[in-house]
Amino acid sequence: MSKATLRSPRPGYMELVRDKLKPLTQLFLYIGCIMFTAMMLLTVVDVFGRFFLNKPVRGSIEIIELLMLTATAPLFSYIQR
Repeated sequence: MSKATLRSPRPGYMELVRDKLKPLTQLFLYIGCIMFTAMMLLTVVDVFGRFFLNKPVRGSIEIIELLMLTATAPLFSYIQR
């Protein structure tokens, strides 16, 4: 392959794409932060309920697992930026 076929269509094309995707990346960052906060609050409520009220949150481990997935996946776009 020649070098001419490996070039981008226009100079600065990736910067244009990065600028267009920046608001979506910021949205994913906020979603990930909200999910991490929800996971933290659920853990605090579960520990408090388990030790002080003797009533843990049912299914908290499974909910935290799902929150962990939904918190980390959207942040990949922010990490790759």
